[in-house]
Amino acid sequence: MDELKNKVIQLTKEMGMDLCGVADTDIVNEKAPPGFTPEDQLPDAKSVVIFAQRLPSGSFFATPGTLRENYYMRSFWTNFHLMNQTSFQLARLLEEESGYPSLQIPANEPLRIHDGKPRGMVSLKHIGQLAGIGSIAMNSLLVHPEHGNLLRLGGVITRAPLPPDTPVTEDPCPDGCDTCIKACPVGAIKDHSIDIKSCMKLSLRHPMLQPYIFSKFLFYLSTRSATVHRIVEDIANMLVSQYSESCTKCLVACRHFKTALKQAQKKKKKEAARD
Repeated sequence: MDELKNKVIQLTKEMGMDLCGVADTDIVNEKAPPGFTPEDQLPDAKSVVIFAQRLPSGSFFATPGTLRENYYMRSFWTNFHLMNQTSFQLARLLEEESGYPSLQIPANEPLRIHDGKPRGMVSLKHIGQLAGIGSIAMNSLLVHPEHGNLLRLGGVITRAPLPPDTPVTEDPCPDGCDTCIKACPVGAIKDHSIDIKSCMKLSLRHPMLQPYIFSKFLFYLSTRSATVHRIVEDIANMLVSQYSESCTKCLVACRHFKTALKQAQKKKKKEAARD
């Protein structure tokens, strides 16, 4: 399976990805909540391939008052489209080369509701840590030594037993660092986790209404019964197709955002020196 893994990595590079890693589903299944494991999505799955691409940083520096979040979300949606294309092609490659069923993981939707909170079918960032892509910072973003916190993720669940990469275990945040905590206007960051409802109250926008007003009621309803829960998920997925984010303060304040910019500049200088 080493040769197949090399083909997987090569394909992700050809699709414009910066990083690629593999996680063992046995480890992921132990850590993920019921209903959100690779096994729940594809029975008898053996591996999860996670790939990552760095977003361009320019949208975070756009002039205030120019609907800056629109630039950011345009990068987001363009990336989502490419991630879905990559996972589709990767699933095809795995099936053609190994014969094992392979399932592309949606990059952004559909969403599921768990404990009254929205989440993806599986947690790409947590599987990314187990696949050696990076580690989870205080603000719950996946960070990488070179690409910082600008990575966005995609993946494929497969029954092919690919050689797994070594999980990242170290904490990327220095002792006592609370920069992102101080930067958050609503105090949503606590101990490597996000109070998603508080975050949504400020950061999400939708052309129909302020999403928090509607979503707070929907998420409450989702706890009432299984039938209502499914209806709420359907409504949430209709809303998420048009949302935008208006706050990225914790991301920009983080030292790993600055690291990504510095590493990109160093890389460019090295390339110029070689030329």
